[in-house]
Amino acid sequence: MTKTSNLKSSTTRADKLSITFYLASGILLLALLPIVGLAPHLVLVGVLSLIAAVAVLAKKSWALWVISILFVTASVFSLYTIFASGASNLLITAGLAVYFAFAVVVTMYMGLWRKPSRSSKRS
Repeated sequence: MTKTSNLKSSTTRADKLSITFYLASGILLLALLPIVGLAPHLVLVGVLSLIAAVAVLAKKSWALWVISILFVTASVFSLYTIFASGASNLLITAGLAVYFAFAVVVTMYMGLWRKPSRSSKRS
C-alpha cells in the first residue's frame, strides 16, 4: 500500500473537516495581511492554523498542544475584535463569530472525542 492510500484510509471525516478548517483559516488570515496592514496577530494565528493542519494530517502527538494554543489565541483575537468594533461592521462580526464557533467545535472534537492513533504515540 502506498503512503497516500494509508493516509486516506486512516483519516476520518471529522479529521478531514478539521484539517480543512485549519488550512482554510490559515490561508485566509495570511491572505488578509496586505489588506489590514500586516497585523502581527494575524500572522500568529494564520501560521499556527497551518501548523495545526499539518500536525493533524500527520497525526502528530503534539497536535493537541498546537490546537490548544491556537484555540486560546484565536478566541482572544476573534472575541476582542468583535467587542472592540462594537459590532459596527456586520460582515466582520458575522465572519469572526462563525470562525469562533468553528474553532470551538473543532477544538472540542480534537480534545475530547478524538481517539489517539497508534502512530501518534511514536511521534
